[in-house]
Amino acid sequence: MAKGDWAATFTYPTGAKEAIEMSKKILLDCATEVEPTVTVEATAITAENAKSMMGK
Repeated sequence: MAKGDWAATFTYPTGAKEAIEMSKKILLDCATEVEPTVTVEATAITAENAKSMMGK
């Protein structure tokens, strides 16, 4: 990215935290319904922000 080889890429969490929270609602709280869609935040890495994203 920083060298300009790619136009952009993305980084995003695995969703494990959200999966654990949903599992706890079902298994521990006996929820009969949970949200059908889980959204995790993605971060775009571009040539402009690549150097500042290194090591994060």
